Amino acid sequence: MALQYFCDIDLSLNEIQNVSLQKLGANPSAANSVTGMIIFRTDIGQPFICTNGATPTWIAIGTGQGVETITSGDGTASTGEAITVNTAATGAVTLNVFKYDGGDNVGYVPEGGTAAKYLNGAGNWVDASTGDVTAVEAATAAAQLGIIVTSSDGPVPKVGLDIIGQTNLAATPATDDELIIYDLSTLTNKSITVANLMTATTPANDPTITLSGGTGLADAGGSFTLNQTGAETITFNVGAGSGILANTNDVAIDYTATGIINDANNGTAIVLTN
Repeated sequence: MALQYFCDIDLSLNEIQNVSLQKLGANPSAANSVTGMIIFRTDIGQPFICTNGATPTWIAIGTGQGVETITSGDGTASTGEAITVNTAATGAVTLNVFKYDGGDNVGYVPEGGTAAKYLNGAGNWVDASTGDVTAVEAATAAAQLGIIVTSSDGPVPKVGLDIIGQTNLAATPATDDELIIYDLSTLTNKSITVANLMTATTPANDPTITLSGGTGLADAGGSFTLNQTGAETITFNVGAGSGILANTNDVAIDYTATGIINDANNGTAIVLTN
């Protein structure tokens, strides 16, 4: 029969040898539990110790001293951390592993991906053909002509300015037709009209040039400026005199019956004075 002791036994640091722990098939009840009590659970073949006798907490000896099992769970969308621990880092440890949810919400690649999809910045799988550039093409609208594209479908499309490929105007441009220039004052591409260009290329000085008729020229001469909006005609008329005929295309001596040379020949109209 086992002896019962109602006080502490001090072994003065001596050993208990050849001792066997109390064997039970379950943890003792609260009334029979005390902090530090040790038993051997025959149902699972492992010693247990009571770590809290007030509200009996029994743990297997050898557990709680390190990581024994790791469970990966959760799987919800990340709120900023990819992995968190939701229990103490000893014994049975459960890790919360989160899926990427866009932006700074880092995590593992979520399910749902295929070869035809990509994961966008919001954490969503999107069809690769959605919103992706498949080709670069030159516009065909009349008001948008002038661009040429090589290697349109990649991998490196090249875009250039097509000038000689455009239809030639084959006429004098209208003053309100537009051209492209680079404005050095604002470092910007801008449009100008032909009228703007003509104004810019007109000489700063616009002097008046006068042509005067000299001796023997009647009703001759005129003036004009360099800045002309239309054709300017200045006529020089040869002055006809006695014995001279100014014809349409030449100047001739007047041999007509009424001319001064004929009069001199017959002496009828010439008065000689001594």
